[in-house]
Amino acid sequence: MGRASVAAAGFALVGGAPADPGGAVHISPNPDRFGRVLLACVEPVDLSPRGVELAAVALRAMQETFVAIPGSPADALAAAFAAANAALIAENRPQATGRWERRVCVGASAIAVAGRDIVVAQAAPSQAILVQDGQVYPFPDVASWRGDFQPETPLAESHPLGFGEEAVFRLYESQAAPGDLIALCATSVGRVLARDEDAIVGLYGGGLLTDDLEGSVDRLERLLAAHEIADGFAVVASIARLPRKSMWRAAQSRALRGASDLEPSSPAGGPRAATPASVSRVRFIETIPGDPLDLAAQRPPRFDAVRDWAADLAELLSASRQRPHVHPSRERALAAPGALSVRRYRESSGLPAEWRANLPRGPGMRAPARLLAVSLVLFVALGGTGIAAVRQREREAQAEAALMAADAALLSAQESTGVSMTAVAEAELAVAAARAAGAADQALTPRVQELARVRDDVWKIRRLGEVVRLGALPQEAGDNARLALAGQTLYLAADNLYEVDPDGGTLVALLSRGDRVGDVEVGAIRHVSIDDGHVVASDGAAMFRRDRTGAWQVQPLAVGNVGGLRADAPLIAWGDAAYGLSWQGDIVRFDSSSGGSTASTWAGAAETPDLELTRDMVIDGRIHVLLEDGRTLTFSRGALVGTLSPFIAPVLSAPSFLAPGPFANAFYIVDRDGTIGQNAGRIVRVDAAGGAVQYLTPEPVAGDPASFAVANALAAADDLVVDELTGTVHWVSRGELWRATLPQA
Repeated sequence: MGRASVAAAGFALVGGAPADPGGAVHISPNPDRFGRVLLACVEPVDLSPRGVELAAVALRAMQETFVAIPGSPADALAAAFAAANAALIAENRPQATGRWERRVCVGASAIAVAGRDIVVAQAAPSQAILVQDGQVYPFPDVASWRGDFQPETPLAESHPLGFGEEAVFRLYESQAAPGDLIALCATSVGRVLARDEDAIVGLYGGGLLTDDLEGSVDRLERLLAAHEIADGFAVVASIARLPRKSMWRAAQSRALRGASDLEPSSPAGGPRAATPASVSRVRFIETIPGDPLDLAAQRPPRFDAVRDWAADLAELLSASRQRPHVHPSRERALAAPGALSVRRYRESSGLPAEWRANLPRGPGMRAPARLLAVSLVLFVALGGTGIAAVRQREREAQAEAALMAADAALLSAQESTGVSMTAVAEAELAVAAARAAGAADQALTPRVQELARVRDDVWKIRRLGEVVRLGALPQEAGDNARLALAGQTLYLAADNLYEVDPDGGTLVALLSRGDRVGDVEVGAIRHVSIDDGHVVASDGAAMFRRDRTGAWQVQPLAVGNVGGLRADAPLIAWGDAAYGLSWQGDIVRFDSSSGGSTASTWAGAAETPDLELTRDMVIDGRIHVLLEDGRTLTFSRGALVGTLSPFIAPVLSAPSFLAPGPFANAFYIVDRDGTIGQNAGRIVRVDAAGGAVQYLTPEPVAGDPASFAVANALAAADDLVVDELTGTVHWVSRGELWRATLPQA
């Protein structure tokens, strides 16, 4: 039991994904040869790959220097910060010239536990939190992350590591006790705590950081997720045990004597291998590193050894006696105050803070349980009511302010076309903030409706009409269905080939899986197209056509000659040939001759590398290919003849497929991931000049579940066809067939 030990748990997030916190946090697994335990974290001011790399350099320099420097933990931390700062200066400075092209700085927090002494060193920006005797002491104050923070007392200057030739950081000293909690966090955690009232109440109420380390880490991680913070880390450690003072003094003296034989003398101004001063303070007292202290202040107190001997003797004599029961809350109240951060006692009367801070931890007073229970109930009833009323007023004020901001943004969007896009985005954020603040429905609903109207006007949104669910597909249809339109006849390829009877609401099977056409057995039909007014189906290995008599004819495909076809790309018949997309990204053409089926590369990815990004393609005499970024490539006779990029807001993030439109003068792109207001999924019509108009289903009506299903019907569309002559749209989504009408131009 002659050395201190800590237990820790932590997490890290990079881009929203779990990561190893070891690159940003160091927890000493064992005390060093001087009996000191180091806990440190670093965070680059510039969150970039270079910043992360230099933060790791600073952490490694800090760790290696700390274990090599003898003396007090404050001296070791000062040397560690100086070494990390020098390493960053060397990494930042260009080798050829003396100019600073780009300076990467790092914030750091380090806590050293040596015996019963605990020292905190910090170079902003960083965040650390200590919990002692039920009191929470953040470094820096959590409220300092808010823009309206005003410190009660002037703060000592602090610069990030790598900012200047000399390391400028803050240093605090106190005493530790078993059970103290230490949290090393990213600045994103501090910022979230500053603006989350519930988290602040949990932090200072003892519900956020507890001796359940895994639970504390989980609560911090959930806090970041609730505020949609994708990058951050936090490690929570608990001091498991500490040595007795007499044992610590003896071990420290032995280590220092050994170090004097091994360590070279320090240069002028560097760390000194001197006997550490005994810190009898239990409050966090801020000191300035590098300032010379008078010798009297560095010498141990005159009666320090006698006091330690008396304390150890009292512990030994009282170990066999049963300690009277003390209520935990009373025990915390009677315990030594522990760390008081940079704040001081503000009581107007009573013992001075310095005297009261050094009072021994005495026996407790037994209070009647009934009295405690009644007091607690009264406190919760009276204090909780006041807190709830204040919070309710604050929420009402926030909701009112958000509604006023929404009104101003909507007015600006209608009056100034130059900023209409930005004003609509601001109105959306304001309406969301008002909803989160609990705005009343009678005040929120008119703003939501007005926002939808203004947004439709600014973003060129038109609403589909008469949206009807025609029915569900057969169970064997699966999730990948294709549609084709020939005149007024709609065909569906979903394991079998069907003709849709919209009036009767039925499907008429034309060609089924397992049927035989000639010598070929029909497989699962997944592709359907229209060639010269006739329907053509495919199972991926052959094309099946109906002749003028209605009989089916088969055309085998030489798929093996092209190395296979992409299953998510269509097989389309046109003329006497069929076109598909190979795994290499080539558009391949299949022909039939007297010698059998042949395959050739019609447009190669070697000449047009963008073909590897193909999402879908359609044919209308030329082949149009939709890419992942929303561009449409047009090919004629195997050559690229045009590229079209739609101009639309919001931009296409993940276009899914092109919708065939017979005799249409524009392209129809289906964007399943497009979310606008409460609608998910959209249809984008792009003309030859790149101008775009987007079609959405009607907005949902509050309290009507059916309207929400309609508003999200395009979010999982498998295929869609447009008939501009009749103004009708059909699509398949989640195994259901839908129909809607296009709005009048």
